[in-house]
Amino acid sequence: MHTFAYARPATLAEAVALLDAHGPDARLLAGGTDLVIRLRDGSARPSVVIDVKRIAELRPGIREDAGCITISATTVMTDVVADERVRRHFPALVEAAAVVGSVQIRNRATLAGNVCNA
Repeated sequence: MHTFAYARPATLAEAVALLDAHGPDARLLAGGTDLVIRLRDGSARPSVVIDVKRIAELRPGIREDAGCITISATTVMTDVVADERVRRHFPALVEAAAVVGSVQIRNRATLAGNVCNA
């Protein structure tokens, strides 16, 4: 495994500043199901991994406001599959999330991480 720095910013502003400072050499960590594999096999060689799991603004959740459904970046696949609003309005998304890896992976894999790494 390639050596890299690890950062755990407390705010979204700190995370954005780290991304700005490191550019394409930075990788975000939320669920880690894809990133950890890529770090191990050497296909990802970031200079820094930025852990966003504890940033309050990115807290996992699905909410509906004024007819729009918002899915937080750190929301895991299991929560996407279980949410009735998502099931009703986005059945294809639910179907896709339901077949991502095993149950253990779906409990850890984030929707944003899988969309960004697709």
